[in-house]
Amino acid sequence: MAVLALPGLGLAHLCGAARLTAYATRQDHNTVVTVINKDVNRDASVNISGIAVKQASVTRRTGPVIAATSGASLGGTTIAADGTWPSPKADTVRITGGKTFVDVPAGSAALIRLHD
Repeated sequence: MAVLALPGLGLAHLCGAARLTAYATRQDHNTVVTVINKDVNRDASVNISGIAVKQASVTRRTGPVIAATSGASLGGTTIAADGTWPSPKADTVRITGGKTFVDVPAGSAALIRLHD
């Protein structure tokens, strides 16, 4: 398990895949944690704690391979050749006992929005 420290916010525990990359940004009352699962064989589980989250959502990036420049989608909408996409779909994320839980399938990425 790896731990991503979110300065002043909390910790993200990254479990499962050996090749995970994570980044976090904050604006107003929203934190966005981007998790990229570069492992094409193993799914990953992410739990984020230490942030008083009221709501959370996830938008998923999928494609034939993680570095695909065509055939990729974000939130179920196709990413165009110029890098644009229509409004992507976001799914509600489970929050239990102060922790936010998200699964990140092999070879995909997740944009996790935390609203506090």
